[in-house]
Amino acid sequence: METNLGLFVHTAHDQIAEWGVAAERRADAGAVLDLLTAESLSGGRFSTINADGTPWQFCVSLGAQAAGLRYLTEVGLPATTLRERLRLTKERLVLVLERLGIDDSFRAAAEAICRLAPDRDSVEGGGVWIAAAFAANAARLRVYANIGWGSDTERWARLAGALHDLDAGGFGGTLRRLLPHLVPGFVPVGLAATIPSTPLELKLYLRPVAAPWRTTSALLQAAGAPQILRDLPRLLDRDLDSLHDRGLFVSLAMSADGGIPDWKLDVCGHCLFGAQDDPRHVVKSLCAQLGIDVAAYDRYLAALITAGAGPNLTPLHAFVGIGVHPVKGPRVNVYLKPPADGAPLLTSARRAGEALIARQRDGLWSDYRLPVGVSTSWTTAYVGNSLADAAPLLGGIESDALAAACDTVSARMRDGGWGYNEQVEIDADSSALATLLLRRCGRSVSESPLLRFRNADGGFATFLRDDDRDSWGQSHADVTPTVGRALADASIADAVRKGPWKSYWWQTDLYALAASARFLHECGEAISASPHTAPDGAFELALALMAAVYSGQHASARSLSASLIAAQQENGLWPADALLRVTDPASPVDAPSGRLYRDSGLVTSATALSALAAAASLFC
Repeated sequence: METNLGLFVHTAHDQIAEWGVAAERRADAGAVLDLLTAESLSGGRFSTINADGTPWQFCVSLGAQAAGLRYLTEVGLPATTLRERLRLTKERLVLVLERLGIDDSFRAAAEAICRLAPDRDSVEGGGVWIAAAFAANAARLRVYANIGWGSDTERWARLAGALHDLDAGGFGGTLRRLLPHLVPGFVPVGLAATIPSTPLELKLYLRPVAAPWRTTSALLQAAGAPQILRDLPRLLDRDLDSLHDRGLFVSLAMSADGGIPDWKLDVCGHCLFGAQDDPRHVVKSLCAQLGIDVAAYDRYLAALITAGAGPNLTPLHAFVGIGVHPVKGPRVNVYLKPPADGAPLLTSARRAGEALIARQRDGLWSDYRLPVGVSTSWTTAYVGNSLADAAPLLGGIESDALAAACDTVSARMRDGGWGYNEQVEIDADSSALATLLLRRCGRSVSESPLLRFRNADGGFATFLRDDDRDSWGQSHADVTPTVGRALADASIADAVRKGPWKSYWWQTDLYALAASARFLHECGEAISASPHTAPDGAFELALALMAAVYSGQHASARSLSASLIAAQQENGLWPADALLRVTDPASPVDAPSGRLYRDSGLVTSATALSALAAAASLFC
């Protein structure tokens, strides 16, 4: 069971306040908590603060700033519209400022930040969050606007307008100097103002569009940011090149008048820690290297574990941040979200991973029996990518199997690509999956042969055909997004975005929908479509779960993940259910027909494992 959110937050809040807040400020701290969370902690999870919708994070800041009591939350009832939550947020901000005795002149800054939020019923990536901090006798707020909606150009334009409203010419001047290094590699996702602060302190949050660490490292180098930040992979003892596209955020804070930026990098805890990792060890090792005391971190964890009613409901590390203040030096921020019971998902993924690994033979996985034989290269690349998806949940048990798969796939490359097996011609789907697997495992592979499969409409055919009447050579919605991921080419999103998401090689259109949602998600976009019918069987459950996660339908995703876990067999696999169509090339691409073949359970189970890996961010 999930811990009661309101009880957890209030219990932990009071315990932390006992040692982190001066006695005369504790009543204020409690009153502010009530004003900000009167509605939000009472019911369903609705916020984008966390992937699972929880409208709350505790933050412990170690090093340059005193820890005290710090948290981040969102105002409003889960069932109300964004417009209504924004109205209520503004009202509560006025009351909080009055309670804390903060000069009324700062209301203008808060209102300018709030204007960045869209005045609409619902927008993915929009809204306003509020952080509160109490240390010794001081109290302050930070008001965040989420600007991760609309086109990149619109986001930058809204940011420029807000800086004008905030009379932040110095901040804007610094951004203009950095702009050649920010565009197109980054998009702005948030702007915050710290209240009170004179001159006003602002903080801009940026997300790298692709290759998060490589893009961020180049920015830090060009901007002359502190070397400590550029040493982050060494300090964390992690290979950050494989970070998920939303696994790293960059922020820079400075006064509205300008000055030396205070840089910070926040790394997603789900991306950073595998199933067997102890986050506490990583955090303490990082702090030890920086000479930072971790006593406050230990006290936070003790308070949160007590509030969660035991070690099995320990708080989850949502993000770990490292910053360098121009004067105060380095700091480590650890963002802890209330616990959710993700144990069934982790157990299910581990069982599936072990079962798939046990079925590898000589580096290969094989499945299906078509007239042209058994699939080898295609299935190996498909299952290998599934294990790579789930690597953060498997704790390293997959590494040898992936290495063997990569060796075998590399040896079977021919004519610049791969096919369903070694007796048939190469195709774009098999070649894309193999390319993707090798790249994810750090192997060198040429991507150029894939480009030959591109059609004039921007999509990709599975096979090369000269006859326009042969639908095998037309663009396929269940292949194009996979090629887009293999090429890491966001321009292919144009062909994927327009749909229709109709599968050519599978009985279910959910395959094309899930693949498209994933690719567009990795391009920083969200697909709004959802299945027209309830998923039937394990394969469709897994595809529907992936589509829900990557399109931001988190409530649906949590329900689907429970159903998928319940369908797992005792042997760790799922029942054979993936129906592959050998499509008649004379049938039209939008109405394919042909005989269907059922897998042995291997492809279904690999799909289920990838879906659980996607859903893990909702729990872990």
